Amino acid sequence: MKPWMNLQSKKTLAAIGAGLGIVTVSVCAFAAVQMCWLTPGEQTAARTALNAIDELRNAGSVAGDGADTRVHQAEDAVETARRAAQTKRDQDVAVGLMQYLSSIELERQALRTQGDLVEVPAAMQLQTAGAARLTETALSRSLSLKLHETLD
Repeated sequence: MKPWMNLQSKKTLAAIGAGLGIVTVSVCAFAAVQMCWLTPGEQTAARTALNAIDELRNAGSVAGDGADTRVHQAEDAVETARRAAQTKRDQDVAVGLMQYLSSIELERQALRTQGDLVEVPAAMQLQTAGAARLTETALSRSLSLKLHETLD
């Protein structure tokens, strides 16, 4: 009786199985890196952006040229972090930074529409007593904590 598979067929199937195993392990490793690794370039850019956003938040309700400069610096830093994103985790951090900046800008806009900002020349920027600091919403607080936890 002749075996249904000869030795050459067994070697070929073993090579195909080994190749498929290597491909599977490689795909899983690539996926793990994409999900878990924060690249050094993104980490640096994201920290810079997070510091710029925190400075904007901590500036409170100061109006005028200084505030506009801080807003533009924060926007530029977030854009730099977005461009530096290479992995899925990098992209998630960049999106979190964009959301955090947007929430801070919305809070500042809400204060402006309520009349809590006093518009004066840059040399005489004043804050009203009721708006010494921006009120952190649950969203901005949550985003800030998550980003600091991820980047620190």
